[in-house]
Amino acid sequence: MSKVSLIYPTLRNWESWPPLSLAHLAAFLERRGHEVEIIDRNVLLNRARGSMAGADKATRDALTRFQPNIVGLTATTPLLSDAYKCALAARETIPRAALIMGGPHASLLPEETLREFPEIDLVCKGEGEFTLAELADGERPRNIRGLYYRENGDIRNTGMREMTREFDSLPLPARHLIDMKRYLRPTSFLIRGVEVRGTHIFSGRGCPGRCRFCAGHRVNGPGLRLHSSERVIEEIKHLVDVYHVNGLYFAEEMFLANRKRVTEICEWLIRSGYSKRVMGCANSRVDMLNPQLLALLKRAGFVQMEFGIESGSQRMLDLMLKGTNTEQNLRAIEMTKKAGIRVLANMIVGLPWETMEDLKATRKFLKKAKPHFAAINKFAPFPGSPLFDELREEGKLPASWDAYSQTDTTTNYCRIEDGTFIKEFLKLRARYYVLNTLNMVKFNFLRRPQFIFKSPYYMFKDPLRYAWRRATRRFHKPALAEATT
Repeated sequence: MSKVSLIYPTLRNWESWPPLSLAHLAAFLERRGHEVEIIDRNVLLNRARGSMAGADKATRDALTRFQPNIVGLTATTPLLSDAYKCALAARETIPRAALIMGGPHASLLPEETLREFPEIDLVCKGEGEFTLAELADGERPRNIRGLYYRENGDIRNTGMREMTREFDSLPLPARHLIDMKRYLRPTSFLIRGVEVRGTHIFSGRGCPGRCRFCAGHRVNGPGLRLHSSERVIEEIKHLVDVYHVNGLYFAEEMFLANRKRVTEICEWLIRSGYSKRVMGCANSRVDMLNPQLLALLKRAGFVQMEFGIESGSQRMLDLMLKGTNTEQNLRAIEMTKKAGIRVLANMIVGLPWETMEDLKATRKFLKKAKPHFAAINKFAPFPGSPLFDELREEGKLPASWDAYSQTDTTTNYCRIEDGTFIKEFLKLRARYYVLNTLNMVKFNFLRRPQFIFKSPYYMFKDPLRYAWRRATRRFHKPALAEATT
């Protein structure tokens, strides 16, 4: 039996989601008889009163106490800086442990990751359940498919591991290893405009799309793999009965891809009465909707749909290879609103071909469509996406991985002059931050009038708590020592 520590880096995200990817790995390892802990740096930072030094100390203390044989790190590109810090801490604290990194960034750039992080022994490419379990079972790396490792100064790989096809055979994620109390605090950000004690769920992996800005098909493999309706229902019941959630966010991009499965899930929610206990939110492509399906989702308790609209410019949609058009997008939003379900439109600005006319088209589209909420995202060329490869060939990638954060306001890839683009982006984001906030207050006020007095608290409690802890940290030195998992 091995002891495995799985570390989730932090981005100081006060409304972060629980590290479900690590919980999936942990559940698979536990079923194989291994002992697992999850070190969630978001939780440690919170317990350390916003002190990174306190979170770092708590990370080292957890590793020292647990004494793992294997330390696993996961990272998206924006989390890479903190992941590197964790790798250094793990190597210094548990020098004999095997240090393996997975997650989207390492999986898509395995050789670069090993060169950039000399402390890391192994990189897992693709899904990690079986690869990590075989490593924990004691198998030699050279005999485990899906690994990159060093040997005699060279980087070698063991070949690609096939994606899991028997998807329902994977266990429910090990949420008992996560501080679910923290993540289940009532919030209006999981499902915008509804204060819920909720969490997210992945009922599938993959996407058949090939959008040029996205690397999803390379992270999760080609095609789409979905849990059966029975497996999804099992997880819903577990979350409601054990964790008493009243809000669920179906986080995969293609929740509506299999009409029969969605119908079975919705009919069960209605028949069992869970539709009156749980509010739902799901992602979907706009070309998967019809009035009958939306009516069923409404009856099943779904209160919000999220669409990857991306742009109000047809030229931009075509260049993205999105496979949709502005009329489809407009109809989907109108149809969803007519069904009594709120809409969140996800938008991307700053793509390499974007001009001021395209940006104006996006503003005009949003003004006409009037989604209840809009997320204005600044383009970043994430590893694995076609645009990452194209920009790398042109020598236009940023010098630092820190530029991949949505808080970055320095990089610009589009055809609008730098200063003008950043100004227009910030202006558009600020406009929809205000409109989103007003709609959140309005919808909560209509359901629960007392929310109008509580909304400032929910909006500002974490930033204010962080500022207070920073200001008073020197008076709370014992708290840093107590920051443990």
